[in-house]
Amino acid sequence: MTRTITFILPDLFNPHCLSFLDESGLTVMQQLKQLLSKSQKQPINELQTWLCNKYNLPDNYDNSAYLMALAEGVASTRDNEGTLWLRADPVMLSATHNGIVCRGNRVLDINSEERDSLESLINDYFKGSSIVLEFSNSRQGFIKYQQNAGCEFTPLREVVGQDISHRLPTGENAAFWNGLLTELQMLLHNCDVNQKRMAKGQPTISGLWLWGQTHCPDLPKPNTVAQTLYTDDSSLSGALDKPTNIKQLASNFEISSLNSADITIYVSEIQEVYMQNDLEGWQDLYQQWVENWLIPAIESINNNNLSEIILITNDGFSYRYNSLSSWCFWRNHKFDVKGESHLF
Repeated sequence: MTRTITFILPDLFNPHCLSFLDESGLTVMQQLKQLLSKSQKQPINELQTWLCNKYNLPDNYDNSAYLMALAEGVASTRDNEGTLWLRADPVMLSATHNGIVCRGNRVLDINSEERDSLESLINDYFKGSSIVLEFSNSRQGFIKYQQNAGCEFTPLREVVGQDISHRLPTGENAAFWNGLLTELQMLLHNCDVNQKRMAKGQPTISGLWLWGQTHCPDLPKPNTVAQTLYTDDSSLSGALDKPTNIKQLASNFEISSLNSADITIYVSEIQEVYMQNDLEGWQDLYQQWVENWLIPAIESINNNNLSEIILITNDGFSYRYNSLSSWCFWRNHKFDVKGESHLF
């Protein structure tokens, strides 16, 4: 019997993002905080430290472009020493009174046909050079190249909503990489994909944001708890030498089909939707989590098929619910067909 399910949803209660929520979304978060304050909670380390300790990983694994490419199936082997990697994510840039502000890419909603066209356009432009672009999905791509980066890059999560001028590549080869960013912006400015998007009134793709460590950090052998992890986080999956696998879980998973003693479900995308101020995306992910995973897990506790549920965000605590809990804070959390939340 599966004894425990741990849900990890980073930035679920990030206070810096409250201003981006509408009244309904804000109410949901406030009510959840009130309910969680009455649960059994225990202090834990900062989330990234907790993950490193749990899976025996170095603290810089989460910025490795190579590990991400490995998990996404773009990189093929760990012994490909001649190739270096960078994340290359399509982004939207806007000129404001605060400078050139990066709005990320969730607002773009790039489809697969557009992605293929962009990939072909950029690779044709750099044909004959050591740079090759490959998209793993419509929001993230990778550049592989055969030269020393000689630069430090700012992660996209630290750039969204900020003026990019203070977050451009720095280091010995900064001029080369900054020039490359400019070339990509010019190449994309009037490309066919953007022309069609403008005709439809859709936001255009301004460029690619380059980031991530180019070298893989030294990784110790992961411990066996990694076998029970289901996640969409590519850096963690790459560090554990396993593909991203959260899609292996059915939308309404059966607790009885999970044979391991303890299961961890880590939904990192909820951190991305916060980072990019995607209110609708947050609401969709939150509703899916409650309806498809949390409520079935609670029912399994009530039916004595599961002993405990643990929720970890990044607020320094873990929240626990089991059959002996004196106050079942999630029991009455339901959504109606309009997506309105009723917590009490």
